[in-house]
Amino acid sequence: MQTENDDEYEFPSYREIWGLKIELLGLFILLMATVWQVSITDRADKYTLDAKDRIQLIANSNLLLGIQDISLALGTKDPQKKQHYLNDAFETTQEAYLKISEIDMQSKSMEEEHFSWPKLVRKAHFVAGALLVILGKYLVYSHKRKVLDKERDARYKSLFGNP
Repeated sequence: MQTENDDEYEFPSYREIWGLKIELLGLFILLMATVWQVSITDRADKYTLDAKDRIQLIANSNLLLGIQDISLALGTKDPQKKQHYLNDAFETTQEAYLKISEIDMQSKSMEEEHFSWPKLVRKAHFVAGALLVILGKYLVYSHKRKVLDKERDARYKSLFGNP
């Protein structure tokens, strides 16, 4: 016996096919967002942090050299040598100050870049891809649920007959 609702139980349904297509699209978007993350964002972040570490090392070395020059100046009695050591100390500490200022500017730049458009686009790709996978899974689930409902209805009809 055919009922008027038999058409909605067709296998495979358009809902299942579209669900699988949407899942594939979502997974592809997630793949592209992952490739973007690994190849572009991670590399840029690592380069920035490495550059910051190198600059910090140079600044620390210059500060130590400046302290060394000051201690040499304090230990000598020759006015020309003392002035030479003090000039060297000034130059190296000035260079250290400039390097530390550069680190500060890079840090501020990194903070501003944290909310940049490329990062926002990457995050949007992750969210969109995940939502498409969820939507696709829901469509496939709803189709499977209808197939199970049809089987359950058929078992009910076979046991109790058609009222």
